[in-house]
Amino acid sequence: MTSQEPRHLWEGLPDEAGKEIGPEGEPVGRDPRTMTTDELRALGHKPMTPTKAIRAHCLDCCGGSAKEVRWCVAADCPAWPFRMGVSPYRAKRTLTEAQRERLALSKKSSLSARAARDGSSEGCPGTPARLPQIDRSEPDASAD
Repeated sequence: MTSQEPRHLWEGLPDEAGKEIGPEGEPVGRDPRTMTTDELRALGHKPMTPTKAIRAHCLDCCGGSAKEVRWCVAADCPAWPFRMGVSPYRAKRTLTEAQRERLALSKKSSLSARAARDGSSEGCPGTPARLPQIDRSEPDASAD
């Protein structure tokens, strides 16, 4: 081996930080439990819940199509029940009236704060004031 050749087959590749030398000298994936969050981010991994990671894997498996994930018939796949990004085994959350009121107040104050920060008079961040407004009024009946 000359000094010009890489020491390992994967050396110099972007995901090199995710590999280490195995017991027989072959490349193996590093244990992510021993890696720092900076190392994981450098490999392109974003922090996410396990359920969201399963959803991302299913999207990858289905060519990026959410529709194909929804229509997936691989019911024997361990990820299949979680493919929609939620756990079907988790009990649905039922809010009390007091919790609903607190949530509504919190959301309202959050939207108001965002509008004030952005300088927008609109409260909804999904429809900023800079977007053209659609006229949804009834058409003039006399124009017929």
